[in-house]
Amino acid sequence: MGVSSCERYTARLEAAGVFFWLLKDMGWVLLLPEVSFPAALAAICLETHALLFRWGTDTAALKVHGVAVVLWLLGNSIWMTFEMLFYPSVGEGHDFPWYSGPIAAESESLYHIGCIWSSVLFGGALALLLGFYAQAALELRRRSHAVQMENPQDALEVDSDEDELIFGVVTPEVYQWVFIGPWILKDVFWNMEWLAPGLVCSAVVFALIIDYLRRFRLLLKVAEFLWVTGNTVWIVGELGLKDAAVWPRVAAASALLAGVAVSVVAFYLAPLPGYEDPRNGKEARDQHRPLIAGGAGDDAGSTGDAL
Repeated sequence: MGVSSCERYTARLEAAGVFFWLLKDMGWVLLLPEVSFPAALAAICLETHALLFRWGTDTAALKVHGVAVVLWLLGNSIWMTFEMLFYPSVGEGHDFPWYSGPIAAESESLYHIGCIWSSVLFGGALALLLGFYAQAALELRRRSHAVQMENPQDALEVDSDEDELIFGVVTPEVYQWVFIGPWILKDVFWNMEWLAPGLVCSAVVFALIIDYLRRFRLLLKVAEFLWVTGNTVWIVGELGLKDAAVWPRVAAASALLAGVAVSVVAFYLAPLPGYEDPRNGKEARDQHRPLIAGGAGDDAGSTGDAL
């Protein structure tokens, strides 16, 4: 079944956002501010526009994840900017013909100020997500207790409703954004130069992206998989190998460039009739459902309506 003009526009916005995420990181890993700065600005503008465009129809869960994405992009872009401006050039991993050192001046103290600012934004995004998940968990517990007091017919209706949710608690559309939490945490650890916890977070995101590919079979998820791959190679080269060689950055940039190409294809295929959008079918009627669903989806006191 084809999608509506609004859904086509939303799908294209998402593909364009991923395109600029990838382009920003590709410019960053190759130390090309001429690429990374415009791409970062475009990504922030697109994600903010997408968040505002969907605000009137999105559930509270989607709004929370959308705000977290914008906060992460802002923090990530601040980190990148201060690195490009002030981070001392060390290691052969920075030996590109076009790179001669930071744009402004070498200053570890100024660079660490940027890291602190970015960490504040990362922390705000994580606090927002954790607060929402905590409220959702409490709501799930309350609903489960309420179901136990209802008659068997009501319980059967609830079970049928939960069968349409991922793991019985999250809508398919929201599930596709759950990766942003561990991804932000990965950036926090990267910022602190803690390799092992950062790789654990990358592994969690890899598992989620692979599950998205299995469940939804969307081309854009291939671009996201390449994005995670490129960043994982990058963090290993920078923190694990101490930027002792240039090849990890080149390998990371190659994966990111492949993701850029895939996101372009996804952008142009998005409006085609039959595009497999999670909003189609039952999910299209559930735009006002909460993150969790253990009872009546339209309960005015639900988490989705309360936040």
